[in-house]
Amino acid sequence: MTKLITLTTLALALAFPAGASAATCGSLTASNGLRVSVVASNVGCMEARRVARTWSRTWARKVRSYSCRVTREATGTDPGFEPYTYARCQRGRRVIKMKLAS
Repeated sequence: MTKLITLTTLALALAFPAGASAATCGSLTASNGLRVSVVASNVGCMEARRVARTWSRTWARKVRSYSCRVTREATGTDPGFEPYTYARCQRGRRVIKMKLAS
C-alpha cells in the first residue's frame, strides 16, 4: 500500500511540476541615472541585476547572451500617461523583467 501511495505521489509530482517563482531583486540606479526595478524568473538576482544594469546603460538587443526588448515605452503626454518603461530580457527559460523610471 505504501508503495502505491509513493508511486502515485511521484506520478502527480511529475505531471504537475511546480511553476517557477519570480524573485523580486530590488532596484538599482544605473550610471545614467535611471532607477531600475528588477524581477527575475529561473535566474539568480546577482545575474539579473548585472544584466539590468548593462541593458539600462546601452539598450542593446543582446546583453550577456540575453535577448532584450522594450515591452512598453513611457509616454510623456495625456491621455494614457505612462511614467515607466518596461523591458524584458530572456535566455531560454531565464527571464528578467525591468521597470525603468527616470
